[in-house]
Amino acid sequence: MLSLALSFLLAAGTPQAERALLPLQTTMKAIQGTRLDLESRGDPRLATAKRQLRDWIESRLTPWNPNWDASALEKQLNEALKAAGLFCETQDPCAKLEPFEGAPGYLERVEVVEQYPALLHVKTRFQIVCGLDESAYVYRWKDGRWQRLWESERNDYAKDRYDPQILHHVLVSGKSEESHLVLTVGRAPWCTSNWRRNFYRLWRVDSSGSRLLLDRSDVGFEDDIKASIRTADLFDQTSADIVTIEFAGHSIDGGVHNREFVRRFEVRGTQVRRIDPLALSPRDFVDEWLTHPRTEAQAWSASNAVRDLMDWHDKLHRDFIFGEFISPTRHCAQPDLWQVGFTTADAKDYYFTVQWRPPYKFAMVTVGDRPSPNCVEADPEADMRGTLFEGTSR
Repeated sequence: MLSLALSFLLAAGTPQAERALLPLQTTMKAIQGTRLDLESRGDPRLATAKRQLRDWIESRLTPWNPNWDASALEKQLNEALKAAGLFCETQDPCAKLEPFEGAPGYLERVEVVEQYPALLHVKTRFQIVCGLDESAYVYRWKDGRWQRLWESERNDYAKDRYDPQILHHVLVSGKSEESHLVLTVGRAPWCTSNWRRNFYRLWRVDSSGSRLLLDRSDVGFEDDIKASIRTADLFDQTSADIVTIEFAGHSIDGGVHNREFVRRFEVRGTQVRRIDPLALSPRDFVDEWLTHPRTEAQAWSASNAVRDLMDWHDKLHRDFIFGEFISPTRHCAQPDLWQVGFTTADAKDYYFTVQWRPPYKFAMVTVGDRPSPNCVEADPEADMRGTLFEGTSR
């Protein structure tokens, strides 16, 4: 086996390997030097190049098998692409271009990651204006060869629809060979700000094909995005797959630079439902309740006061609200209630009574324009933010 692996690695420099890259080289050469503006950013010919690169990689996957080191495969692929002149090297004119010009017609390194049992993840990267346009592919070892299980490419290059992706996570549930969940989490590339659109997309992949179950986005800050899939217990018919995403995003409090966002979903077959935790503190829950649509806020409200609460939601709801929370959050006489005050930009005060049951289950109980006399104990710790992925502060 060692001699076979060695011969495969050496094959990267053969004339046959170089000829196999000619279609990709031709397409990329035609793109090089193209001047793109900040609206178009990507070149439609990249759709062809992506498929050419993918097909070339797939031609190199055999006879690679799951018992070999995926990092060696990654090294072999990148050495062949570099030898073909498809990377922008420091001595090339493309290296002198500004980020807002990009380096069209060049690749970044291919990534290959092996996942047990018998799954292979491949990620490709094409340079565009203000970043990268990344694609991802997942392969399963079956019948003695690698077979493509799933792929994600962004190939609509119309100015008002082009949606390139930088992929921070590609996660695949792996307990069942017949059905997988595939989660991609990442950001939209851009030049000028750490505030960019975060996206999270979820597919169910089985014998019938690949179905997109979830496609959402939020404005997020920087690149620290955490994600996980907890697979349903095969021996418990009541359990479900759980998908969790966590990242920093906007707060409605103008004095808070960012807050922690949590997006957790229960997945049963092709049905996806958002579940607790909705937030990690009473203030963050008020933020969620005010900025989400009425139907969602209603589901997050006490059933015995839902009509009154929806009247308040209709009055106060905005996609983006600006103001300041009133410090500190106060603990109420009823142990599971907290009162959060908020001053809007037009200097009006509102008070939200929130039920908080451990660890992070919240519900809106009352809203008013006066503080409750039953909520007087200052509780600064109620606003300490934790994270689901690295322990919590409460």
